[in-house]
Amino acid sequence: MGLLNLFSQNPAASLSDSQLKEMLQSENPPILLDVRSPGEYQVGHIPGSSNVPVQFVADTMNQNNIQLDKTLVLYCQSGARSAQACQILRNLGYTAVYNFGGIRNWSYGFQR
Repeated sequence: MGLLNLFSQNPAASLSDSQLKEMLQSENPPILLDVRSPGEYQVGHIPGSSNVPVQFVADTMNQNNIQLDKTLVLYCQSGARSAQACQILRNLGYTAVYNFGGIRNWSYGFQR
């Protein structure tokens, strides 16, 4: 829980792959969003992630009634689209939004 408290002080914080892995294995894992295109997602993605292209992030969160304090971790190919999506979510009032950056930062294997 100490790690999660550290990050809750700075919702825009970046995460290392080991920090993300720890969060995903916790009792209350975050929602992991891959904001790349469906084609990019099909090539390979982090296990447990959902594909929500950046242009659909706001609508998807609203349609699924995701609570504003739910921990969200976003990633894309390089970190640019995930940073954009993080800003969109913060503007909507989400308070625990983290940018993992690019999928290349993940060293624990991919799912296809």
